Amino acid sequence: MSQQTRQLAAIMFTDIEGYTALMQKDEQQAVQLRARHREIFNATTTKYQGQILQYYGDGTLSIFSSVIDSVNCAAEMQVLFQQEPVVPVRIGIHLGDIIVREDEVIGDAVNIASRIESLAVVGSVLVSNRVQMDLKNHQEIRTQSLGYFEFKNVQQPMEVFALDHKGLKIPVAKEMLNKGKVSRRDVPNNLPKPATRFFGRKKELEQLAELLENHRLVTLVGPGGCGKTRLSMEVAGETMPFFPDGVWFVGLAQVTNPELVADTLAETLHIKPEKGKPIEETVARKLSNKKLLIVFDNCEHVIDECARILGLLMVNTVDPRILTTSRETLNIPGEATYRISPLPVPESNAKPDEILVFDAVQLFRDRVLLNKPDFELDESNSQVVSTICQKLEGIPLAIEMAASRIKVMDPNTILDRLSDQFRLLSGGLRTAPQHQRTLRATIDWSNDLLTKDEKTLFYRLSIFTSDFDLEDAEKVCGYHPLTELQILDLLAQIVDKSLIVTLERDRIIRYRLLEVMKQYGQEKVSQNGEMEELQQHYANYYLEQAGLAHEERMKDGIRWSAWLSQELPNIQGALNIFQSEPAQRLKLASLLAEFFFLHANLSIGQKILSSALEASSDRNVDRARALCGLGFIEILIDPDLGYQKMTEGIQIIQELEDEQAKLDIYWRYGSFKSAYGDWEEAQMIMEEGLQIARDRKDPWMELRYKNNLSWVAIGQLKPELVEADIDSNLKEALELGNIYDITDAYHINADVAFLKGDFKLAESRYAEAINNALKMGSDLEVNVLLNSLAISVAGQGRYEKGLRLFGASLEKFEELEAVIPELDTVMKRYNLTIQKAIDALGEAKSQSLHAEGRKMGFEQAIDYAFDMGKD
Repeated sequence: MSQQTRQLAAIMFTDIEGYTALMQKDEQQAVQLRARHREIFNATTTKYQGQILQYYGDGTLSIFSSVIDSVNCAAEMQVLFQQEPVVPVRIGIHLGDIIVREDEVIGDAVNIASRIESLAVVGSVLVSNRVQMDLKNHQEIRTQSLGYFEFKNVQQPMEVFALDHKGLKIPVAKEMLNKGKVSRRDVPNNLPKPATRFFGRKKELEQLAELLENHRLVTLVGPGGCGKTRLSMEVAGETMPFFPDGVWFVGLAQVTNPELVADTLAETLHIKPEKGKPIEETVARKLSNKKLLIVFDNCEHVIDECARILGLLMVNTVDPRILTTSRETLNIPGEATYRISPLPVPESNAKPDEILVFDAVQLFRDRVLLNKPDFELDESNSQVVSTICQKLEGIPLAIEMAASRIKVMDPNTILDRLSDQFRLLSGGLRTAPQHQRTLRATIDWSNDLLTKDEKTLFYRLSIFTSDFDLEDAEKVCGYHPLTELQILDLLAQIVDKSLIVTLERDRIIRYRLLEVMKQYGQEKVSQNGEMEELQQHYANYYLEQAGLAHEERMKDGIRWSAWLSQELPNIQGALNIFQSEPAQRLKLASLLAEFFFLHANLSIGQKILSSALEASSDRNVDRARALCGLGFIEILIDPDLGYQKMTEGIQIIQELEDEQAKLDIYWRYGSFKSAYGDWEEAQMIMEEGLQIARDRKDPWMELRYKNNLSWVAIGQLKPELVEADIDSNLKEALELGNIYDITDAYHINADVAFLKGDFKLAESRYAEAINNALKMGSDLEVNVLLNSLAISVAGQGRYEKGLRLFGASLEKFEELEAVIPELDTVMKRYNLTIQKAIDALGEAKSQSLHAEGRKMGFEQAIDYAFDMGKD
């Protein structure tokens, strides 16, 4: 048996730059340089108590027990290499854990040291951040940071330093850039950042990167739990520098409706829908020549729709690359398939020193250390751990679950429990994939460690489509035989047993079941005959929450908007449950209609409201609310269609004579009438709504109707009718705190100032309104205000800035495909300022400024607008 030791060491690599080329040009000189290199290396390494491990071609590898010895050795060595005859050597040092056996050294630290050496230039010594930290106690040794670098198979960017020593060269920025300095932060991306280390898969990473280089669509295929998602994220991170237009992760696990796949893709890529065009066609056109990578994760449950959309992208784009993960192939032209295998595991007769190098064993060890920091993998337990990994067949999820039990079991007990479970399930379906049977056995085993109440909660939590918080779990799952008061402790116990993932968002802890756990729990619920009751609790809870959101939308709109954005997948799950109860489905959709328009994704809101309306024919308040909400969304795309929906909704409300429904909805109808110049009708509707608000003592709705009556006066170019009230309305809006009405109040104040000719005051008030509209998350409202601000700037004689901002706003209107009516108010503003600017500067100059604005980009235009001293 070969001897093996594990130790912490300073690892030093050296090599001769350009050696291969020199061998081809002058073999004799190359051999002489290599001999000189080894002579100096051997003598200096021995002087500083280093251990010489390997010679490889023109390079060397040595280790030191002392960091200061390795650094002093490298510095002296490099100075000697620069003396005649000069040997062009690069040196890199890293401090880390290694395994040494005979003349071989292995470990991640060796890889890092090699990567650092490859960054160096002739005459320099580069060290890692681990080495630099150790040198802080040696003030006589100076270093200079060269920035952060990404190394292959190393999860996080690492800061690299150059020794600042007399006689040593410090690489300049250009040299380092040429060496491959990477800033992933410069590449737009939304890649999740895993909390744990990634193990193994070096061959897979290289092969997948090569496939992506040569094929536009690569599908990563494998059974559940084998690590497809994590591997896809690693590949995306490795190849990120090759995709300057971004790397985008589209998670489909939470998308239960195939119709929303395209919307999810578009929302991830920040692409807005276009009038009359399917969103996937818009995405294809926008991405045609973009050098980006899209990772489609978990396609199997919506595979037909994924195949259709990705087939369209393949036909209609040139440069984008697509990496998908699925349990089966998409089967579309141009698809390259890569089947992922489990992690390699040791053979049954493997020796202890051979066991330690397998990725499955290293993964087990790493995850055990998260729960038991003093755990050591040695000859006493390595064979047991090896057998555990063999029994689990190298499936990463199963290994991680087994490792989590180290808190309550030793490896031998873990193995015994695994063996019992496997024997118990040996008579399962032979047609089922082996890995599914193995994974099921692992989950069954973990499930048996739960108490009866923990099992009940675990199974019930599988009903959540997406992540959830404590209150969600209490309200949905806290019924007989559990109580709401039990949920906190039970949930904590299940989390502690690693069956539920915790997430932190805005300092709030949320929870999520892995997909395989979710499927397992749902099967158990069905077997127990509880599915229908659980679904009703789940759907009714989100219906109640939607009712609260609707009731409190005026008092606490921002909070409930954030709730909708976060809970949308769970709400969609509730809508799916209500497919057999169309009346409840319509009620749930209708209660959220206003949020879809003001804050959420319009295309998703449009689909949800349309689908709910198609399923129910009841002429009630819910239908009226949904019709008016849908009409308000569609007015922006197709005014005639939107008006038709809204008119039908208003007719229902008037038939029902429901005063509360009138109060909730009339402002939308009146706003539409105002927008298209039907002032008399708009006035009548707003006044009726205002009276209802006063009768019901509803200050929020009273303010909204007062603001809308102001719009009627402004639209008729009669600011004097509202001038006396605008300051008090703004004050009231700020006191009540509804962001929509605050934005409206600032907008009205600005319009009044503009119509009175006070363009400077108008500009500052439009800026205030934009600040609030940004909090609302409405690009349309922000752009309407930006357009008005541009005109106010031009009205002050600041023509160049005004024309640039005006161009930027028109570009955004076209992107949004929003139809803006040409009212007298709008045309008066245009003629007062923009046309005057054009007359003053001339057509050619004006067109040039307009073009500059169109190219500026929306966010840059807003920043430019806020810089009021910059023209």
